[in-house]
Amino acid sequence: MLAPPMARDLVQSNVPPLLVVANPRAGRGRAAARAAALSTALRAAGIPFGCETTRGPGHARDLAAGAAGTVVAVGGDGTVHEIVDGLRAREGMLGPLAVLPAGSGDDFAANAGFAAAPATLAERLRAGTARTIDVGTVEFDGEHGRVVRRFANVAGLGFDAEVVRQAARSRWLRGRALYLTATLRALQRQRPVGCRATFAGPAGSLAWTGPVLFVATCNGARVGGGLRFAPDAVLDDRQFDVLQVTSASRRATLGHLLRLLRGRHADDPRVRLTRAATIELWPEQPMPLALDGELVAGAVTWLRLQVAAERLRLVGTAP
Repeated sequence: MLAPPMARDLVQSNVPPLLVVANPRAGRGRAAARAAALSTALRAAGIPFGCETTRGPGHARDLAAGAAGTVVAVGGDGTVHEIVDGLRAREGMLGPLAVLPAGSGDDFAANAGFAAAPATLAERLRAGTARTIDVGTVEFDGEHGRVVRRFANVAGLGFDAEVVRQAARSRWLRGRALYLTATLRALQRQRPVGCRATFAGPAGSLAWTGPVLFVATCNGARVGGGLRFAPDAVLDDRQFDVLQVTSASRRATLGHLLRLLRGRHADDPRVRLTRAATIELWPEQPMPLALDGELVAGAVTWLRLQVAAERLRLVGTAP
């Protein structure tokens, strides 16, 4: 159970036991109101806390790196991504982390079992409900050289990342409607790319070569504002569910999307689902990369994805 510290402890450490990190741009601006509601709920629950509002890209990562206790993300998947990437490992663990969903998709919060109601999250934080999950690391070569990042829910290479690029340009849509609209826009730029891949996990290793439209490496089942790319994926099994999709035409891509909406995409012969703890990819042409719904590179020529050695402690999830 998480017990609030005594007042004298707060004075001596000068560090809030719980830090709320709110992204005012998340959810087309609704995160600020949700952060205020959470603050009210935390006070009512008697939980001491501090609150910071992010000022731009990278700020949530810096705040997480400097946090000494629990971090509560108030925002969407991009906010969660920055915080997870910034958390410092302590004795093989990251966190603790809690999430109040306030974004456009909120897939990680849904996969992890976080409540949408601020009062419910405050009560669960007071009760101390907790679990540990996996996170991923990705190392890649892109337009800015070699980069290493963490991700919480999904890494998308190719068309999936182009959809993320298009979704970022929408001002009003959220959830599945946002993803569908962005997909239609991304169709104008779709192109399968030859790719060499290796997969390694508990069941052994395999190599694969062929054209791909996109490769989505999923830690959780839900991505894209509610689409179940990897319906059997779980957050704590020490492996990823990797979705590879090949499409030769825009009509075929729309067919994939319709099957995905119906949960029937795994039956398509041009769709492969593979489980692995380490994935390495060599595309023949540079491809865009998105992590947790955030475009992080536009021209990736190589990447390696792995289940991180550190595990992430979540607090305030469903019992």
